[in-house]
Amino acid sequence: MMAGMNRFRIILALALALPALSQQTPVEAEKWEYCMVSAAYANLVSPGQKEVEATLAVCYAESAGCRKRTFVARAPASGSDPLAYSPALTDVTAKALADLGAEGWELVSFVPQADRGFLWLGQYIMKRRKP
Repeated sequence: MMAGMNRFRIILALALALPALSQQTPVEAEKWEYCMVSAAYANLVSPGQKEVEATLAVCYAESAGCRKRTFVARAPASGSDPLAYSPALTDVTAKALADLGAEGWELVSFVPQADRGFLWLGQYIMKRRKP
């Protein structure tokens, strides 16, 4: 009689627990959004071309294509090739990466590009969790 009572309790416990287990919401897979930082270029600007303006493009990957954002920095022109080695290129890259980091973007990969004159920047691939 005692064994039958224990079996009844186990069956009752399972009958009460199963509906609660089936009502739990499944855990959704994490969803990510991606962006690519690339296409830095520089131009001599200002009277006498004594200043370099560097521009960098960020492409936010969306199902409809690329949503673009640009960053710009200026620095004095110097050296034998002021376009290729301007501090403006370093500044614009730092500015873009700092802003993206503050927005929650994380670096996934860096793809270096060969030095092609003033188009020296590689591609930074970044991601963040979708809200």
